[in-house]
Amino acid sequence: GSYSFSTIKPGAHPLRDGSTVMRAPHLRFTIFASGIDRLVTQIFFDDETLNSTDPVLNCIEDPSVRDRLIARRVSEGEYAIDIVMRGEGETPFFDDWAR
Repeated sequence: GSYSFSTIKPGAHPLRDGSTVMRAPHLRFTIFASGIDRLVTQIFFDDETLNSTDPVLNCIEDPSVRDRLIARRVSEGEYAIDIVMRGEGETPFFDDWAR
């Protein structure tokens, strides 16, 4: 299905308190569904320069997989991304990275 929501685009923030490493602006998504405990991912924005140094985004070595976490700007203040639950083009979920 299709879903949309409105929010304020987040800003960059330090990796942790006192850190000089900055996280790129991103949204954290948790998906709950029947038969699934939960899936967690993060969505980044294609027009952010900090994407190139974000430690979470860049822990995904394959650029074609990493690109699945980057929303593309479609108009002023509007971004689009497909979140694929399973199969070809599946969105990377943190659950997958912990294995």
